[in-house]
Amino acid sequence: MLRMPYQLLFPSILCLVASSGIAAREPYAPTRYWSTATGTWLSVGRVAEAVAGADYLLLGEIHDNPAHHLGQADLLRRFPGEEVAVGFEQLDSAQAAGLEAALASDDPLAALPASVAWADAGWPPWALYAPVFAAALDSGYALVPLSFPRREAFAVADSGFSAVLPPDALTTLAPESLLDAQAQETLEQELADAHCGKLPAEMLPAMATVQVARDAHMAWRQVSAGERGVLVLGAGHARRDRAVPRFLARLVPDARIAVVVFIEERPDATFPADYPEAQPGFADFVAVTDAAERPDPCAGIGEH
Repeated sequence: MLRMPYQLLFPSILCLVASSGIAAREPYAPTRYWSTATGTWLSVGRVAEAVAGADYLLLGEIHDNPAHHLGQADLLRRFPGEEVAVGFEQLDSAQAAGLEAALASDDPLAALPASVAWADAGWPPWALYAPVFAAALDSGYALVPLSFPRREAFAVADSGFSAVLPPDALTTLAPESLLDAQAQETLEQELADAHCGKLPAEMLPAMATVQVARDAHMAWRQVSAGERGVLVLGAGHARRDRAVPRFLARLVPDARIAVVVFIEERPDATFPADYPEAQPGFADFVAVTDAAERPDPCAGIGEH
């Protein structure tokens, strides 16, 4: 089996391929959202009302954009209910003990980053995510790690979905049937583009398997945590046509699922025609923000 570099086993597609533009203003929570069903802009209040009845609300982000996390926090605070589990792609099962220790402390929000070793986990700075965790904690919601540890991606690449999913989950989720030939080709091309075309083609099928495994595992963990939940995850994992929502529907066929994604304005692109995320089938609502300031996402890829 082809061995993949460690850093390539944790793809974050929309984060890597996002525009490298610089935000012109201080970040703020979006105040309007595009409805893919009606083709109109709605206020945040209208969107909050529209998703209030969802069993599972997915909030898809570009990981390093602070405005996206402010928007997630805003919608999370508006989401009604008492027994709600907030699942985080950014936490994995190896961090569960640290999460529990933080939640048992006098100040869970302050304790969280050290307890789960956030600085060593490879995500953007804790300060970007703090508003989302604060919103969940202030609402009294449970916090759930959705991911499997990065090191287990090697096992998925070598052995398939059974490396991270138990037999009962495999039977219901059937992750091997998620992608048809066209969807498989599209995902592999997105992975290649996300790594700036510098990946050997023979790596792509295994990386696609890891991506699907992440989607299946996150859905399974979320449903295991309760009948209602909010998922905080990358926009690529939130898409309706080929990601976590598909697996949620397999686990809970009658679940009401709502998808909100946060994306960035792209130079020389016309909204909504040039934005795949704004088309029906990807998400229900889309917020467009300034691009975050970031270095060239292709610098250094493939140089090791």
